[in-house]
Amino acid sequence: MFAISPDSPEAHKELKEALGITYSFLSDPALDVLEHTNMVDNNQPKRGVSVLDENGSVIMNYEDDMFGMHMDETESNIIEALEEIE
Repeated sequence: MFAISPDSPEAHKELKEALGITYSFLSDPALDVLEHTNMVDNNQPKRGVSVLDENGSVIMNYEDDMFGMHMDETESNIIEALEEIE
């Protein structure tokens, strides 16, 4: 599992430390992955969750502007989506 945003690795490090996140963050400054998952609006990234299969097909995604505030629910949604593709 990865978090993806156009932010710099330095900004990701600060956010991970502030929220106590243990998974990796990836930088997508060109918004390529975010566009693929339909998580861009007017050239601005949307906050939310996307689950892709091993071929890069989007299995599930949704916007969540309060991402990080309810990680238990987010984790449950991700696990459900992953179970569907097994």
